[in-house]
Amino acid sequence: MGAEHLPTGRHGLTPEEVREDQRRRLLSATALCMTEQGYADTSVADIIKRAGVSRKTFYEIFTDKADAFSAAYETGVAALTHDISAAIDPDASWHDRVVRCMTALAESAARSPAFTTLCIMEVWAAGDAARRRHFEVLVGFRALLDELSDEVSGPVFSGIVGALSTMLYHEIEEGRLEQLADIVPDMAAFVELPLAAVRARAAGEHPQPREAAPPPVATTR
Repeated sequence: MGAEHLPTGRHGLTPEEVREDQRRRLLSATALCMTEQGYADTSVADIIKRAGVSRKTFYEIFTDKADAFSAAYETGVAALTHDISAAIDPDASWHDRVVRCMTALAESAARSPAFTTLCIMEVWAAGDAARRRHFEVLVGFRALLDELSDEVSGPVFSGIVGALSTMLYHEIEEGRLEQLADIVPDMAAFVELPLAAVRARAAGEHPQPREAAPPPVATTR
């Protein structure tokens, strides 16, 4: 998917609409370039060429490459958050709520592969400020998880989000971003199983340790 260019000549757009279109194209170009080349190997020249805007326009909108990355990252996060929030149905069963949220995450990620890759993978190469913001975003997802259950402690929540993030990273790295729906059952399990353990512990249920298998009997030939 390439950035679309404004039509030449008189187009009837206001200056504000033109600037918004230029910004949108630059965001799209930033995500595409960094997905294809990586954050470190993407230059401002690459972005403006892909977006079809001038260097002057770029610097009127963003201060530098890192600023463009930050704006593209926030765009990707906003889309994911919106789609997951919209999928939450408080009247559905616990299992259905989890599956709906994980399905929304997979579908939203697959719809915007460049922005998803930028948010999940390239953020680690974008510097300390980008990584700090990423951790803030992950903590912010707690509010969404609290819609599923208010029993989630900090350590359990961190483990769940960490597992999901690692799963997404692996699938993207293996080129399976558009097939994320295939691992929805696994993602749902990473949410449900820890919380089931928390609930069992709160109810005083302690799983019994499995009996160790007897050692094999030595035989001689």
